[in-house]
Order: sequence, then structure tokens, then C-alpha cells
Amino acid sequence: MEFNDPLSSPGILKKKLPPTQTERQQEHGTSQVNQKHDTPQVHETADAKNETSKRKSFVWDHFTYVENMTEGKCPYCKKIIKCHVRRNGTSALGNHLTNHCRTSPVFKSKTSNKKQKTLEATFAPKNQAGNECERTLQAYSFSQERSREALARMCIKDNRPFSIVDDEGFVEYVCEINPRVKLPSRWTVARDCLSIYVKEAKALKILLKGQRVSLTTDTWTSVQNINYMCLTAHWVDEDWNLVKKILNFC
Repeated sequence: MEFNDPLSSPGILKKKLPPTQTERQQEHGTSQVNQKHDTPQVHETADAKNETSKRKSFVWDHFTYVENMTEGKCPYCKKIIKCHVRRNGTSALGNHLTNHCRTSPVFKSKTSNKKQKTLEATFAPKNQAGNECERTLQAYSFSQERSREALARMCIKDNRPFSIVDDEGFVEYVCEINPRVKLPSRWTVARDCLSIYVKEAKALKILLKGQRVSLTTDTWTSVQNINYMCLTAHWVDEDWNLVKKILNFC
């Protein structure tokens, strides 16, 4: 007599067992292989990685990059510059743009360099009165701060009004001497004069420390019928020179 397995009969559904760990690993590996075939992988070569680093220099904003180039043609002055990008880098191209090609937008003039000093003839006073000057040759670099201070000292020494910076003739004269000078406003000149007064007052206190001085006064009346008085200190320094300094003016 034959007995049929009830589970093998077509009328009864077999219960599906959970997959084993080996089966799960095989299915996971198969899905990764299919994903690799579906999604193409981009493999960068060493030259492709270095392509972006080669063009980081500012010279490639002006020159046309060519692989393994040994010379470059300036787009402004049409001069041929010998270079080897792989061996020597872009120093020759950058030096040409910044220091030699005057039509280049990145050209830096030597005179515009603030740190660059030039030998020029300057006039220095021989004595304290300042009525005699001697010409000397020394290194000079333009400074806007020094020009502002010199303007304020001119107003103090020569008794000039602060509004001299608004005079048309004075402006033309300064622009002709040095176009880089930026004339300040009359209010700025007044503040500079006050700063010089505070600095000179501190220096005078240090100079008078330990000195025996003689005080004199001078009074007068202006054409507007205004009375003035000046207090002056006189003394002899260590070199036996007679020195006088104004202490107050009212």
C-alpha cells in the first residue's frame, strides 16, 4: 500500500521558510553586482585630478592653457614668453603680467608700490629757523600721513588759514607737484593742528624737565582792537645754545 505525503499534494500550499544567512549574503552580492552594471563608475586618472590644480593660478585668466606647453603668447603685448608649465610652473608668465607688460590689467608699476623707495633730492633745513636749506640725496617713499602733517605744520608756521585747501590755485599747485596727494578738508586740517599741539606740548614738558628758564611776556593789540599776550621761556642748553620756546599764547 502506498502513502502520499500530504504536503506534496497539489491541493495543500507549502509554508515558506525564512531564508538562511548564506542565502541573504548571496542575494545581497547579486544586487551589488547588478547595481555596478547599471550605474557606470567614473575613474579619474592622475592627469584629470591635476587638471584643476594646474589652472588655479591667475595667469590662466589671461593665457590660454595648453597641455605640456613650453611657451605662451601674451594676449596684450603679443610677446612670446618661454616657460615649461610642468617643470618651472607659472612664475615666468605671472612675472611678465605683473612687472613687464604695461598693457596688462594686473601690471604693478614700481612707482605705485608703497614699499618701493626711490632716490630723490630732498631739501632739509640747516638751522632751527628754517630759513636755509640744503639739498641731499636720500631714499624717499610717498606717504599720505606725512603730507597731511606737513600741511598742518605749514598752516601753523606760516599762519595760514585752514581754508587754504579750498583755494583753486593751491589745489592746482599741489596736483602739479604730486598728483597722489589727497588734500584733506579744512576740518581735518584743524584736527591735525590740534594733534600736533598735543604732541608738541608733551615733548616740551619733557624738554623743560630739570631746566632753569627765564620767562618773558610780549603783548600787543591787533587792528581789530584785540589784545594778545605771548609767554616765552628762555634757557641755555648743554651745548651753550640759547633756546626759546613759546609756553602760551592768549
